[in-house]
Amino acid sequence: MQGADATIHAWSMDLSGPLSTGAHSLFVHSCVGRNFVLGGASAAVNALVLTGAELQQITADILRLTATGNITVLVVTAAQSQHVTRVSLDSAETVEFLQSTDFTSLDATSKQTMVVNATIVTNGGDLDLTSSAGGIDFGRQVNLLCAGAVVVSSPGLALVTAPAQWRAASGVNIVSQARVLGSGVFSISADTDSDGVGSLSIAGLIVTSSAVTGLTFRAADYAILSTVQATAADLSLDASGKPASTFKLGSVPRLLATA
Repeated sequence: MQGADATIHAWSMDLSGPLSTGAHSLFVHSCVGRNFVLGGASAAVNALVLTGAELQQITADILRLTATGNITVLVVTAAQSQHVTRVSLDSAETVEFLQSTDFTSLDATSKQTMVVNATIVTNGGDLDLTSSAGGIDFGRQVNLLCAGAVVVSSPGLALVTAPAQWRAASGVNIVSQARVLGSGVFSISADTDSDGVGSLSIAGLIVTSSAVTGLTFRAADYAILSTVQATAADLSLDASGKPASTFKLGSVPRLLATA
């Protein structure tokens, strides 16, 4: 199968040996009405299951998992996902991350609300979370740790429960309107390698809990496109190590100098 893309349509799946498309893509579709579970060691009822151990058997450029039902993501380790350059999840209903995961790179799309209740790591590339018709809910102490860029996009609200850290080497783009609840500090570092190319773009953010004590942002460049309301929290904007960074408030650029 290494010379071309491959597609699997299945009701259930039992992968007991290596499956490789080499530098090509592998598409796995659950049957109509069937949910999909990725990771862990699940024996879920009414779901097509790809366990963490089975994922480790797969080598592909892109592994695209598609479900007409929900997609649930359980624990995935870096060792289990290391042979797939990018994992792509596409659900006609919801995508829910229940346990910590570690991918090379990841994109996930849900038609309804997406729920992220555990930390997501991408150790080699981008992280793209999209809800095409709902919002995205991030649980308490859920961190996004990304070797590339982070994109969070939805027509509904992105609800972030502090404390939380979002860290990316190549930028953070919050396309959604964000609301911060919970307690403690919500921090974003958009240029963790301090190479001067990690920008932070925010479509709008409001702190809705008086127990949130701080918003701490660090980036090479800023584009704040609508209201950022810290309420009672401290707001800190810092440059990432570049001699000077462009701070854009609305359409008027400002210079934000490093200390």
